[in-house]
Amino acid sequence: MKISFCMYNDQKEEVIKTLNELYPDFETSVAKCIYCCGDCAEKPIARIKGKLFTGSNCEDLIAQILSYANSLENK
Repeated sequence: MKISFCMYNDQKEEVIKTLNELYPDFETSVAKCIYCCGDCAEKPIARIKGKLFTGSNCEDLIAQILSYANSLENK
């Protein structure tokens, strides 16, 4: 699963590090923009298959990503 992060998001490094350590099959990338200006300056965000995920903190975003990944596997 490919996960994109905005290069301007200050919280991306913690999320990427955790995902890469625990889920090496996930492909993480940092893009110049993932088109959610404003949110990326305040909250951890990611985009997967065009869907935007916004967490209240890094742990919340990781939980949302894992939940989405599990839902894809169960289809």
